[in-house]
Amino acid sequence: MPSPRALAALLVLLVALGAGAAVCPPTAGATTRDELMKTSLVALQGAIEKDAAARMFVYAHPKSVSPSGGLAIAFWPRDPWTGRRLMPGATQGHYRYVRAHDYRSYELIGYLSGGRTFVVKGRMAHTPTLAYDHRGEEGLNLIFQYVKTWSRAHDGRLPTAAMVSRDGAVGRQGGDLLWPSNPWDHRPMMQRDDPGSFAYARSTDGKTFTLNLHQALSEDYILQGTAAKTTAGDRL
Repeated sequence: MPSPRALAALLVLLVALGAGAAVCPPTAGATTRDELMKTSLVALQGAIEKDAAARMFVYAHPKSVSPSGGLAIAFWPRDPWTGRRLMPGATQGHYRYVRAHDYRSYELIGYLSGGRTFVVKGRMAHTPTLAYDHRGEEGLNLIFQYVKTWSRAHDGRLPTAAMVSRDGAVGRQGGDLLWPSNPWDHRPMMQRDDPGSFAYARSTDGKTFTLNLHQALSEDYILQGTAAKTTAGDRL
């Protein structure tokens, strides 16, 4: 029979191992799928906002925010863990849409790996111009995720500026992406100098990139990102 000292040492070892397991970071594959889940949530947010803009910013009923709910969207986002359509729920790969009592704001909660969540919010803007700027920001965030996805699928390389458009390599990846529209002219967001358009640039070393949205009421809205390497089995 082990001595009391040996039992105490064994107990300390087990506690230490348990603590290490509790704080173990997610695997590379889980992290990548978490990023793809965020992309799906941002795409779904774009559909929610487009629907609200057509209805004087009365946000959709929760029953409408589902694959069969009638929300206008060309391609319903996917659950990156299963490849199936994103569905409401409270577990990994699902989402929950919560509309405020006044119908003028909402939260969209996405469930990631390890019990983590990703939350995006929206609310009625005070003026149409501000609403258009907000729509542009949502579109730029979606393009940001598409650039990261392209980089992940090309061994950590970043696309050139010419590739970052609806008809370019970034917009064509997967064959069924929902490319955001410019709220001012309702055409696909392009790299131009007018409000609702954007600029894309990658660093000289090819490791980082910047996206600038040209806004009507303020200075450019800017997103900065880094190249991302691929993980086998990832899907958009």
